[in-house]
Amino acid sequence: MQRRTGIHNAHLSQIEKGHIERPDVGLLYQLSELYGIDLGTLLEAGGHLGNRSGGGQLAVASAALRAVGQLPASRQAEALSYLGRLGKPARQSHRDLTVETRRRVAAVAERALEWAGGAEVLPTPLDEVAKAAGVEEVKEAKALPDEIVAQKPRLWKRILGAVVFSEKTIYVDRESQIGPRANFTLAHETAHALLPWHEATYRFDDERQLFYETRDELEQEANYAAAHLIFQGHRYHERALQSQVSIAVPIELAEHYQASLHASIRYYVENHPDPVAVVVAGRYEQYDGTLPIWTSFESETFHASFGRFADQLPGAGLPVTDSDLPMGRIAAHVRDAPGVVSESVILNNLADEAKRFTAEGFFNQYSVFIMVSPQRRISTGRRTRVVRRA
Repeated sequence: MQRRTGIHNAHLSQIEKGHIERPDVGLLYQLSELYGIDLGTLLEAGGHLGNRSGGGQLAVASAALRAVGQLPASRQAEALSYLGRLGKPARQSHRDLTVETRRRVAAVAERALEWAGGAEVLPTPLDEVAKAAGVEEVKEAKALPDEIVAQKPRLWKRILGAVVFSEKTIYVDRESQIGPRANFTLAHETAHALLPWHEATYRFDDERQLFYETRDELEQEANYAAAHLIFQGHRYHERALQSQVSIAVPIELAEHYQASLHASIRYYVENHPDPVAVVVAGRYEQYDGTLPIWTSFESETFHASFGRFADQLPGAGLPVTDSDLPMGRIAAHVRDAPGVVSESVILNNLADEAKRFTAEGFFNQYSVFIMVSPQRRISTGRRTRVVRRA
């Protein structure tokens, strides 16, 4: 390795043994190039991502620009444009769509459910809904035409889903996605086919478009329609509101709707009539002993009174080591405890008035979810209990 990188073997050995906790960014860039490892993964492991010091930010920026410089000239403008989009505020919820757009998208999705005979049928028969959208065939993503695959951006690892309008065909990668994720991909691509203003030569989607905060309005619309198809709009909450307000409710319903826990919790929170919210954090501790906060979702009533839930938390991470923050203690506990862990917390609204909430944590082996809901003296509805599956 020393011959290929110019880095002394003793130095590399110290990094491997953990004696050097934050290797130089330039060195990590060389290793990523040599072994084909994602640079972001190495930067995170090396304690650089999340670092807010000026020096750390400069080093990461330098590595990013160096990577861009290695691209062909024809790709450099595309990469810089992509980096610029990453710097913009991420879309956080369906509130980024206008009320009129939401109404129009939901109406199209609802008609498709009715045409397919899928309303009230659980889980939603997505293949039948796709037929109602005019799709003639659903195929594996590996069968995508070569001329389409050739236009896939180089930074994408794989295409998870695509709709080719000219062929009236949807492609879904079912090999690398478990059932709920594949279901969402199929619903997402079906939404592109359903919404008449989405038609183009073709459209395909990767992990960032489907499972992270979407920056393209058409993709946001497709996500909104996909959620309506899977959860069947008001029917989900009519069922959910029969139980006491708890994160256990969307966890239980996820199985009935063949949806991921993340999608079910988000749909439950964003469409709930009460002021509820959830924050989603990563499972691995950062160099400062915190769990990285990925995003937060809020109901309309919560957002109107409290703003973004993530803004109620200190910094960009949940402290889990000897934490005085209740939600930090929950995050630390829930990673080792089955089921739901809860604790009473105080949140200040936008008028700086203190309100008492119940915070509940759940860990699905990938992410830590902490949901807050108003603390009530009298609880009504069915109590739901959830035990985490091994």
